[in-house]
Amino acid sequence: MISVIMPAFNEEGALPNTLRALFSQIGDYEVVVVDGGSTDGTMTVLKEFGFIPDASHRAFHASRFTLRRAALPR
Repeated sequence: MISVIMPAFNEEGALPNTLRALFSQIGDYEVVVVDGGSTDGTMTVLKEFGFIPDASHRAFHASRFTLRRAALPR
C-alpha cells in the first residue's frame, strides 16, 4: 500500500482538485491530510470529501474504500 501524507494550511482552493485527482487513482493506497490550523474553508472541504474532523486530532485518514480518522494527537 502507498501512503500519501498531505500537509494542508489554508488550502480551500486547491484541495478539491487535489483530492479528486488522488481518489481517481487505481490501486491500494491511503491519504492522510494533516491540517496545520487552517482559518479558511479547508476543514469544510475535508468534510465534503468524507473526512471527519475531531477536536482531538489534526490528521484525517482516508483509504480508497474506507474513511477513518488517524489517531494522531495534537
